[in-house]
Amino acid sequence: MLVARTCQLYPNAAAATLVHKFFLVFSQWPWPKPVLLKQPEESRLGFPLWDPRVNVADRFHLMPIITPAYPQQNSTFNVSISTLTVMRQEFKSGLAITDEIMLRRTDWMKLFEPPNFFGKYKHFIVLMASTQSKEHHLEWYGLVESKIRILISNLERHPYIAIAHVNTESFPSTEPNG
Repeated sequence: MLVARTCQLYPNAAAATLVHKFFLVFSQWPWPKPVLLKQPEESRLGFPLWDPRVNVADRFHLMPIITPAYPQQNSTFNVSISTLTVMRQEFKSGLAITDEIMLRRTDWMKLFEPPNFFGKYKHFIVLMASTQSKEHHLEWYGLVESKIRILISNLERHPYIAIAHVNTESFPSTEPNG
């Protein structure tokens, strides 16, 4: 939806320009101002809509990106303070890289270099989850994943933790039977 919004803002731009403008626009976006592809529709069908004027919970969304189809919802309702911080950093990094690309000081491969997650931080929490069978793995994985959001929220409240950045990459077990 962010790419679509960029295309709306720059309808005649070339592909390379759109990529650069994407990072330019969203590195400067005044969050929590919502990103809208179109104005929300009013309907009497009774479905709940994203509307911070009506729904108190919607007022606390940090990075609202609203779906264009009825019923409009915030596709990023689960963004945390840390997630928003990481996203802002990535938008700024993308802008710096695409600035260099547009000035022909580097090439497009620079934009696609994998991040060095483990080189970025000094402290980590490793979460290990396993099951006895492959049949239960997906169900257990989903449950554990759903609890990570709560963990992050609790970590963000700690005065000595500046950011709780989740690495969503899973790693295979190093245990012989794991």
